[in-house]
Amino acid sequence: VWHVLRKPTSLEFKTVSKVSAIGILILGAIGFLIADGLKIIERLFI
Repeated sequence: VWHVLRKPTSLEFKTVSKVSAIGILILGAIGFLIADGLKIIERLFI
């Protein structure tokens, strides 16, 4: 496996970084929406 590995090009690194950042932002937004939605539901029933 080590013989096949190579250093990523600048374009590959930027692409992977962008995709990772977008994924983290999406997961964070989903978590925020779930938490906020649960707070709203909790206020309605209390």
